[in-house]
Amino acid sequence: MYEVAVDTNVASLARKLLRTHNPPLKKPNDAIHLATAALYNLDEMHTYDNDDLLRLDGLIERKDSAMLRICTVPDPSGRQDSLSLDSGDTGEPDESTRAP
Repeated sequence: MYEVAVDTNVASLARKLLRTHNPPLKKPNDAIHLATAALYNLDEMHTYDNDDLLRLDGLIERKDSAMLRICTVPDPSGRQDSLSLDSGDTGEPDESTRAP
């Protein structure tokens, strides 16, 4: 994670994004985050917002002309699927992966 200043370039792009993509882009703070990601050529922007920002995936052009990927925050455990207690999966490491 990096800390960057909101300069006139970020503010101008944020305003443009709000005007172009409203709805689903409704909040100025979200526009600032997207503008920053686009100007700094981030590969992905992670969000907890499952309704609004995800609809913009692949629609925001980065400074390098590639499209910004917007996706949900990855599971910190690295698991791709949800736990299923029916399958006997408790989320705990089994004997083969447990540290000695």
